[in-house]
Amino acid sequence: MSLRKEMFIAIFLGLLLGGGAAVLFAQIPKNLLGSNIAPTDQSTTVPPTPSPTPISPDSLTLDIVFPKQQELIEEDEINVSGKTKPGATVIATSGIDEMTAAADETGTFSIPITVNQGANELLIVSLSGEDKTERVVVVNYITEEL
Repeated sequence: MSLRKEMFIAIFLGLLLGGGAAVLFAQIPKNLLGSNIAPTDQSTTVPPTPSPTPISPDSLTLDIVFPKQQELIEEDEINVSGKTKPGATVIATSGIDEMTAAADETGTFSIPITVNQGANELLIVSLSGEDKTERVVVVNYITEEL
């Protein structure tokens, strides 16, 4: 037999076996489930859209003014600043530093914090009584001049 005939026979047998296996696998789920199972109810009900909960004026908010998300900084110490509830305790944490300050009577705060070279994930938390709000800001400390 020539090599060409052997290759043709091998391809033909492969297609035949592959097709037979495909038909067999397509029939297995039908045979296992059986045809006497009643179809289930496929109708769905849409739940009502919840209305937004109004925010009370006394709720704890936390707005970060500086640094902005993904900001490039050129100093290893920055002042995290923002606004929250007046008198709230604000905690700023970097990978190497954690500092605490109290917001003033207008809710403004500024906290000096040290960062590592490269990307730094800063966690800023505002606490007032039982309320807690937090934000994560990523900054990138670079030592090269742009």
